[in-house]
Amino acid sequence: MEMDDFFALTAKELSALSAEELQAALAIALSAMTAETYDAAVIDAYLCALEKKDPMPSFSQLPLRYPSKRSDTP
Repeated sequence: MEMDDFFALTAKELSALSAEELQAALAIALSAMTAETYDAAVIDAYLCALEKKDPMPSFSQLPLRYPSKRSDTP
């Protein structure tokens, strides 16, 4: 797959990739982009496809852990 192919993938093609393949392709796309060629739509397409494959937990699903107050502190 050539560099330009990473920028021309359709949503259907992205959805056919595994989460690991999406992560690798996103890393390649990001490293190939420069300040002049950066395309937020391409990055958003990868992130959207990755979110569908392997969603990040919402903050409400993450356990909150606060340090317990020590009894020997004033």
